[in-house]
Amino acid sequence: MKNTNYNLYINKNINLLKNKNKIYNIMIKAGLIKKFVSGFYTIMPLGLIIINNIKNIIIKNMNNIDMYEISMPILQPNDL
Repeated sequence: MKNTNYNLYINKNINLLKNKNKIYNIMIKAGLIKKFVSGFYTIMPLGLIIINNIKNIIIKNMNNIDMYEISMPILQPNDL
């Protein structure tokens, strides 16, 4: 992706960040996530690129050691 086509969302206003968690503040400032409402966050384009890169690294390493990827529902039964 060209940099000219990318809309960078950066929050430079430090006063809005009332949370004391450093990682949370860095992610908001860098434009990786954006708070939607209390407890809900939107993953911004740069954050999604980073998540996809991490997924690709994990999948590549799992394929190297002959492991399988599974997809499970969010709600799971107790006996699992």
